[in-house]
Amino acid sequence: MTPEVHNVNSVLHHWTQGDTRLYDTLLEVLNDPGLQSRELVFILQSMRGCVAQLDRTHEVLVGSLMKVNWPNQEEGVIREYRSFLLNLLSAHTFYLRAGLRMLVRHFLPDTSESEPEAETKALEDKKYINIHLVLRAVSSLIPMTWTVLMPLLSNCCPFILRPLYHLECFFTNLLQIPAYMPSLRQPILELIVSKLIQLDVRSPRCEIECTEGDKQEVDQVMFQMEVPSKHQDDNMPDTAEHVGAQKLDVLMELLLKYIHDTSYKKDVCDWDTCKKLYRELLLVFERIVLPTCASSHCQFFMFYICSFKPALADGFIDYLWTRFQNPNSETVFRQTSVAYIGSFISRAKFISIKTLKTCMELMVEWVHRYLEEISAETIFADVSHHAPFYSVCQAIFYVFCFRSKDILDSEKGYKWAAGLQLQRIVTCRLNPLRSCLPLVVETFSSVTRIYQLAFCDTIIEKNKRCTISVSTQNNDGFAVQTEILDSFFPFDPYLLNRSGELVRPLYREYTCGAVSTPHTKQHLQMEDDDFLTETENKVAFGTSGAPMSHFGVSQKPPASTDFLNYGTSPGFKHV
Repeated sequence: MTPEVHNVNSVLHHWTQGDTRLYDTLLEVLNDPGLQSRELVFILQSMRGCVAQLDRTHEVLVGSLMKVNWPNQEEGVIREYRSFLLNLLSAHTFYLRAGLRMLVRHFLPDTSESEPEAETKALEDKKYINIHLVLRAVSSLIPMTWTVLMPLLSNCCPFILRPLYHLECFFTNLLQIPAYMPSLRQPILELIVSKLIQLDVRSPRCEIECTEGDKQEVDQVMFQMEVPSKHQDDNMPDTAEHVGAQKLDVLMELLLKYIHDTSYKKDVCDWDTCKKLYRELLLVFERIVLPTCASSHCQFFMFYICSFKPALADGFIDYLWTRFQNPNSETVFRQTSVAYIGSFISRAKFISIKTLKTCMELMVEWVHRYLEEISAETIFADVSHHAPFYSVCQAIFYVFCFRSKDILDSEKGYKWAAGLQLQRIVTCRLNPLRSCLPLVVETFSSVTRIYQLAFCDTIIEKNKRCTISVSTQNNDGFAVQTEILDSFFPFDPYLLNRSGELVRPLYREYTCGAVSTPHTKQHLQMEDDDFLTETENKVAFGTSGAPMSHFGVSQKPPASTDFLNYGTSPGFKHV
């Protein structure tokens, strides 16, 4: 290297005089990938003394410095570069965007390998530490840093088709930023969840089950439906594992561990910190997850944080119920909200019986009040006009299928359940048994028949024979029948393996267990029930009277084979 370029002040002086030879030489040296650390230190030390001269006319020179790969250099280079950058950005804030963009781009690994060696990963981790030290210093020095940084994080975020290692590195670095810029936590969480949603909708539940589940077990419990083979569906992935699901699994684990580590200090929940994080996540849920109708796993971050404190779960339910009750909300959002309530209180093990009963009372009371307020002329089960009503009915049926044992085992549980007046709901003129999902209806009918809380069989058989002429128009202008409610069960079984280790201990699988009350024992001892066929008796209780799955197989299915696993994504479309 020409010794003259070490004196950057002299180089700039010659440039102002019209002599650009040394200036061009300096640019060539900075753009040389073989630039030695010792030479770079000399240049940075010299340039730090003339930072004031580096106005907009020297954007090319500053741009060349921004391209230097300094984070993996020796400690002397890192120290000099950090000092130069801080001086530059504090003296000329118009370089702030370029400086932050350079730092953010270093959040991605330098290697193009999808699975680098451990030594390479260690070097990358060291680089990220240096980047965060500089970024923390910049944020402390320049208060406007956070307003410029967030758009850059969004623009530089890698596309979801990039290798998993790249996504994992970038998101790990994102989650470290709130430690020194807490005002960015909520938008960063929103950015991460938006990417998880994209991965989620690209990884349909049916594909994950076919590629990652145990096919033999799936065949046993798919409710007498054939699992489509790869030859039957050309869109099925050919790989042994679903790539999108793998990425989603790793990134969901990152998010869930961040939620836990932020909320817990020394294995004790920090209530103030946890409550603040919950509010931010609830805002993210409202903006990103709730309007999305094709997610299967992303929404479980709310499920997870609600398990930390009963007050959080109650608050989540209250938020959803408030949204449902708002008559100004769009119908689809009201339906989604009540679907979340039903699925949440059915699946979450941490929901107390008191909360369960309160939710059921709210929903049942709303249904009875709705029936009282509708006009006498309303005789047909019109899903298009009464969608919120049918959604609440389906949530009631769904919850009762899951939690009937808990309800009836509780103190005065049978009396409380009888007070819900379920018979009035199933026999009302809006005929919810006609419009709700058949599997939910059949299961609800079996459960309520056993406990003599409602008798649905006659109505179900009548509905099978009748055709209700209710028509709307689709996008093409053709009349279509809308008899069955579009169904969505957001907390269907969690199929991802790594992140599932955090979710499954909190998750309730469907069991067809009987309630140990005198009223129930009478039914358990009956060999021939007037309502149950021989097959139904075996399905419900098994030949020995012990709880069994609905399929007559041993009740320990994998996570992907829950009895009420409908696989109804995307959204309200029942597949």
